[in-house]
Amino acid sequence: MKFSVKELPDFSKKITITIPWNNIKENIKQELINIQKKTTMNGFRTNKVPIKIIQKKYGNTIEKNILKKIMEDNLEKIIKREKINIFKTNKIHIEKYKKSFDLIYSVNLQYIPNIDLKQLKNINIKKLLIEIDSTDIEKTIETFRKKEICWKTTTSCIKKNNKITTDISISDNQNTYHIKQFKFITCQNIIIKKVEKEFLNKKMGDKFSISIKIPQNHPDLNFQGKEIHVNINIKQVECAIKKYSKKEFIEYLTNKFQLKLKTKKNEIHSIIQENLIKEANRLSNEYFNYQIINQLNLLKIIKIPNILLEQEINIIKKSIYKEYIENKGNILELIYWKDISKQAYDQIYHFMIIQAIIYQTNIIVKKTEIQNYIHKINENSLKNIQYSQKQYHNIVNNVYNIILQNKLQNIFLKLFNIIQKKCNFQQLIKKIKKTN
Repeated sequence: MKFSVKELPDFSKKITITIPWNNIKENIKQELINIQKKTTMNGFRTNKVPIKIIQKKYGNTIEKNILKKIMEDNLEKIIKREKINIFKTNKIHIEKYKKSFDLIYSVNLQYIPNIDLKQLKNINIKKLLIEIDSTDIEKTIETFRKKEICWKTTTSCIKKNNKITTDISISDNQNTYHIKQFKFITCQNIIIKKVEKEFLNKKMGDKFSISIKIPQNHPDLNFQGKEIHVNINIKQVECAIKKYSKKEFIEYLTNKFQLKLKTKKNEIHSIIQENLIKEANRLSNEYFNYQIINQLNLLKIIKIPNILLEQEINIIKKSIYKEYIENKGNILELIYWKDISKQAYDQIYHFMIIQAIIYQTNIIVKKTEIQNYIHKINENSLKNIQYSQKQYHNIVNNVYNIILQNKLQNIFLKLFNIIQKKCNFQQLIKKIKKTN
């Protein structure tokens, strides 16, 4: 086998490979012998069907499969030998092939460049050590109490966190469509700000109109890039009413957790504390990863080529269009007004950086690690759980990601300058809110 690697712009390489005909011929011959051993045919003894007959019947299929395997196997060997960290591999292109002659084929691939890991040591990352105290527990109980609400119709002016039910009519010079009984809660980043501002201080029964310009990349194909007129009829306004007093909420938790009345407060505190510790670990890891991604973003270690950015934008567009159609999306929902270019850049940049770190630090998740993890899950559940093929596949993927994240966390602790800092749960919540 001969090969050449040509460097191209935009983190691309062209690999051209030549496979000698003798190599291909030997592989085809061996495959014919393997098939002969398994083939039975009238008029011949078992495993004694002549090779020529097998070749006549299966020759083209065998040759096609052998070529495919040879091309893929040799490409994989070259990628490993040249230590190329693959981002995307394009379709294999056969440059030249004819029986009794060498096979010449090529493939263009995009790769992830190596980064200087030493410079990461200059980045300070806070590792939060969370201490759960009685104040955290009391505040958490109060937070839960405030979330237990019911809705009551109000004739007062619309305020923050009111639930609105509205009929919407949207039109331009050519198209019109109506949205009946659309519900949303104000100031929750559900609809675009320009429209939401018009709702505030209005009342149930009010009607108003507003004109807005739809972005060019919006998934609603009828109104992309157009000026539209929105007519709104506010059908109902509801305000949140707390269900329980503090005393009633303790009784509610007592029943929910099936606790004894005499020790209910201590038991409730213990249950809340146990859950807070788990949540604190999850959120502190989330904050830890946020800092790393944010700092790496500021460094601009990798300059993303436009061609890769355009590919990612197209992938996101297709996903959003599909979601918009399947969910019968509302044109005013904020989720469909996001800057796709920024989202695409962030996704591809973060992926490349993390994959570069995984590749350069030789992080590998072994099959045995996944199997052992799943085995422990089954042991802890005290049940012999039977999974469908699809369920098991999803579990394997999830476990793979968990193990990979844990290994990445350990690598991050070595690569970055880690500063440990104590804080309570409420301080952690404030830091998380600032990241959103």
